[in-house]
Amino acid sequence: MKRQDGVFLHVVPKRPGSQPITWEEFCGPEYPEHAIALDGYVVGPPRQDLVKPAINFNHHEGVVRFATRATCEQVRVALDMGLYRIFAKNGLPWAHIFVDDCDEDVCTSWWQASRWPHIAGPFVTRLVAVQGLLDMSAGAYPIDKNFSILREFAWIYEPYVEVRMANKLNQLSASEMARVIESVCTRIDNYVSGQGIGLPLDTRYEVLRQGAGWTMVKVVGYYARAQMCIDGVDAFVNFRGEDRGGFVYSVGCGPFSRFPMEKIRQALSEAESDRRAWGGADTIFASPRGQGSTLNPDQVFETVEQEVKKHCFNP
Repeated sequence: MKRQDGVFLHVVPKRPGSQPITWEEFCGPEYPEHAIALDGYVVGPPRQDLVKPAINFNHHEGVVRFATRATCEQVRVALDMGLYRIFAKNGLPWAHIFVDDCDEDVCTSWWQASRWPHIAGPFVTRLVAVQGLLDMSAGAYPIDKNFSILREFAWIYEPYVEVRMANKLNQLSASEMARVIESVCTRIDNYVSGQGIGLPLDTRYEVLRQGAGWTMVKVVGYYARAQMCIDGVDAFVNFRGEDRGGFVYSVGCGPFSRFPMEKIRQALSEAESDRRAWGGADTIFASPRGQGSTLNPDQVFETVEQEVKKHCFNP
């Protein structure tokens, strides 16, 4: 997909069992010059090589997540401070942008990169700032659901949310994922021109079991994590259901929680019958992408509870 002359989008969905792309691989001969990785396509913290040139915009692995800008904010700062002076050919923007997802952060980042330099104005500033907070916190930021921009967000990102809530994300082809990205970007175009609309936010969730200072939940509405944060649910396991024979979970906590995230992640990975790895960041991680977990909810609950008690979690 190409939105602006010289700025190309390459969508490469992750598949079960695939290995993450390393920074060294991304800087190697298999990737073109002027290569930009967005939001986890390359594993690891933000990095740049201005000789190739290549750059990784990411806020997942190897960072303190709450203190690191979301990818869309990193992209905005880079564009404002001269990214396309380096990623350029004949004085014009030239970049190959690689993604493996179509979530809000990816869509907002691609929208900015492909619409540059026409991304000024208060609507864009507000969009990037609020989306940055929500993505940094994996949706668990205590913003009032009646805040008008959240209703506008519900409309802007609806094409992605519908796929995510239907558990179809891991089944999308590259072209289908690209269509979701472009659908969201078209809605951002309308929003920044003052033509966006609002939708009500679904913040419902169900409490499945209560652990020692943490909660196992089933998120019903996509924006439930904001309500959970307001309700004081600071550490959680979200059972998202089953997908292609595997159980799907996410595990999260606030940045100042004593919930032993890394110990829990390691224990869950080791408990898998085939040692498939759970992965993510310091405040949010999930069951193996594209495969799900072999562990049922009772097994996950017991594994997490054991680690919490072992490491003296004090709620």
